[in-house]
Amino acid sequence: MTVIYGLIGVNVGVFLLWQYGISSYQRFRDPSTYHFLTRHFVLNEANIMAGRIWTLVTSSFSHSSGSHILMNCIGLYFIAPATASGIFASLTSLAYHRFRRDRWAGSEGASGAIYATLAFYGALFPRTQFLVFFVVPMPAWLFVGGIFAWDLFSAFGRPNSGVDSAGHVGGIIAGVAAAALLRRGRFPGHRGYRGR
Repeated sequence: MTVIYGLIGVNVGVFLLWQYGISSYQRFRDPSTYHFLTRHFVLNEANIMAGRIWTLVTSSFSHSSGSHILMNCIGLYFIAPATASGIFASLTSLAYHRFRRDRWAGSEGASGAIYATLAFYGALFPRTQFLVFFVVPMPAWLFVGGIFAWDLFSAFGRPNSGVDSAGHVGGIIAGVAAAALLRRGRFPGHRGYRGR
């Protein structure tokens, strides 16, 4: 749990920097912190082309709005992150925005890694019941499939929604692929897992 608390602490620290940067820019016309954060904590093609490869990882710790960090930290606390799946989600987001020729579209947050973890669990235990909004029971396969369908639709049907649906789709694909590899015994130290 110490690692989880540390990751939440890093997320909160970067969130507070965003709040300072936004406030400083709006109140005092000082954009230095804001520009630093957009260059080093937002994933977009412009940052990658400028050599800031680390934004593939740092964007996962970056949240500029309160509701965004709250939801992702709750997810982080309960289902823990997977950095590799977060990178895959980031690469999916980059490819999508390149396809749309939207070079400056940015992405931030750990939801791609959280969706990967959720999809991984759902693929291994498809009949497990999730409580949607803490009330409505739904089998894991239907819940994950519904999220996937919604985000795939949103990526192409609502591309300017402000949500990086392509990153979510990438995270779900990474989670399902990891579960498939585990079932086939392709993970080091694992002979295979059948799930239930």
